Amino acid sequence: MAADHERAVQLLNDVKLSSDATEKVRTTIPILMQAPQAITACAAAIHLTPATFSLPLQVNLLKSLQEIVIKKEPSLIPTFLPEVLELQVDPAPAVRRQVLDLFDAAVQARPDASLLEQGLRCITYLLQDSVPATVKRAVVSSYPTYRAALAYVVAHGSGAAGVQGLAELWQTATGVRSAITTLATASTTNSGVKLSASKFIEQGVMLHTADVVPAVAGILPAPQPFPANNPVVSKAALVKDGEQLLGSLAVMLKNTADQEETGPLAIACIRTGMTIIQQRPQFIGRVLPLLLPLTKIAKFKASRGTINLSCVCVEPGDELGVHVATLAS
Repeated sequence: MAADHERAVQLLNDVKLSSDATEKVRTTIPILMQAPQAITACAAAIHLTPATFSLPLQVNLLKSLQEIVIKKEPSLIPTFLPEVLELQVDPAPAVRRQVLDLFDAAVQARPDASLLEQGLRCITYLLQDSVPATVKRAVVSSYPTYRAALAYVVAHGSGAAGVQGLAELWQTATGVRSAITTLATASTTNSGVKLSASKFIEQGVMLHTADVVPAVAGILPAPQPFPANNPVVSKAALVKDGEQLLGSLAVMLKNTADQEETGPLAIACIRTGMTIIQQRPQFIGRVLPLLLPLTKIAKFKASRGTINLSCVCVEPGDELGVHVATLAS
């Protein structure tokens, strides 16, 4: 284990050095363009070599660190994860996304309150990233972490000790949920980000309105009925939050109908709506009226000449209009 610890320290230091060098390159290039004669002196001063600030090198170093800390010696996670999460501010978007890959693996290997809290804060930060691909990646990490946070609050909320810490964890988790619903309904959000957000909404509605809390490795070994005396969150509050998530989907479906969208985002929203009313029939009255207007869009009409949307519907070959009509009858 000592050797693994030393190797992990070296890898993390190499990532940080690479990150520093990359930032120096970014800030130095404008100066070099103004004074080309200073290139040699500046490069020597900041020790720039291609290997030092190579983006693939940074990502590969993080992958090697993940191999040691997550797969080989999970006991090292509490030591190294906080420093890894600090790379959320790295100037390279690929590095920021790789941080989330490592965090996701850590949640699966050794979840605890501190890890979840730190990871949720990192996700919250990256949901505001300037690069849509990074925001989308943060949305993807959100649901597994959000579900794990709920399971942790349920599993550890029966005693009086640590209630404040659990409340803070859940508050951070609900902040992530709110940030994603804001992204989902904002007109300026990238469509790829919205597509991922629609999946989070679907999963969130299922989670909040389930009869049991799902199993999460390392936290809840098996699904567990929601306890009546949890001091942090109540079943009624969860259901209410689930209905708020459904409201965000309603906005997305209405926008799809109003703007007559027919692309991947429209299909994802339709699929989400159908999944919800199939698995939670109590919401048919809220979702079905939002799906019916979509049958007026030419691409989604239930006629033999239209595009087959089997990716949206339950049975292969069904088209949206046929399926919605069946649900409405």
